[in-house]
Order: sequence, then C-alpha cells, then structure tokens
Amino acid sequence: MTKFSVIERSFRFKTPFVISGHVFKTSDVVQVTVKEDGFIGHGEASGVYFTGETTATIKAQIEAYLGNAANPLSFDRLNAELPSGGARNALDCALWDLECKRRNTRIWDLVNVNVRELQTVMTVGLDSPDNMGRAAAKAGPAKILKLKLGPDDPIGCTRVVREQRPDVDLIVDINQ
Repeated sequence: MTKFSVIERSFRFKTPFVISGHVFKTSDVVQVTVKEDGFIGHGEASGVYFTGETTATIKAQIEAYLGNAANPLSFDRLNAELPSGGARNALDCALWDLECKRRNTRIWDLVNVNVRELQTVMTVGLDSPDNMGRAAAKAGPAKILKLKLGPDDPIGCTRVVREQRPDVDLIVDINQ
C-alpha cells in the first residue's frame, strides 16, 4: 500500500533576501513523502510567488490530485493531470527519488545521463553597494555570483561586488 504525507514548512532566513519588488524573509516549502513497499521517496517545492502559488495552494493541489488519481504513482498521469508548477514538481521529485531507491541506483544512471561537475550559482540579493559587496565577500567558494539589481545604482553595486570578488564570474539580473 502506498502512503503519502504532504506538509508545509517554513525556514527563516538569517537575513532577508531582496529582489526588485519583493522581500523574502522565509523559504516556504511543501514536502512530499511517498512510502511504498518499504521504500521512501522525498520531494519538495516552493512554488513561484508571482504566479500566485503558495504552500497552501500547492498542498491543496497535491491533496486533490492524490484523492482523485487512480494511480498517482504514474509519471504519465502526473504530467497529464497536473499543470506545471510546485505541486507537480514536488510529486515528481518524490516519485523519482522513490524509483531510485527501489532500483538502488542514482538518478543520472536511471535516466542515462553522464555525470559531470556542475557549477552552482549563488545569488546576492538586492541591497546597497556596500552590503552587496559584503555579501559577495562572504560567498565562500562560490565561483559564479548572480547579482539581483534594481534601478538604484546597479553600476555601483556591480563595481563593489567585482572589487570584493575579482575571482568569480558575474551574472547580472536587472529587474524593473
């Protein structure tokens, strides 16, 4: 018998993460756990705030799908019956995790993808040039920084970050 759990969680940031037009103080997520035949798969999603997704809407969508789906563990059904978004993402991740554990394999082996080193991008939130420079300096071993910039002094912010971290590649994300 398959068992599902769907819970909402909220993780408070040490400092707010600011982009143009929005301030994030927490990371709010929906965590999905699927248990079947002694195996457990986990998935998670946070949704997209500007499309109106919240943890409550994601959780409700998952619960409605699980209540109506004859076979909720079918990838084809999941993709056909749920629109793209947080609910489908969380369930999809949980199902892939479950399948990997059943087969005692890694996801890249299961989908036949060659393993390679990936570069992680760390985002520096919108702030004053000095604060963005301090955040960049604290970015540790990050090799790529994405700078969230707005209309107030984007060149100054970029300059201070570059002074603090001449060793990294920069991605500039200017909104509004």
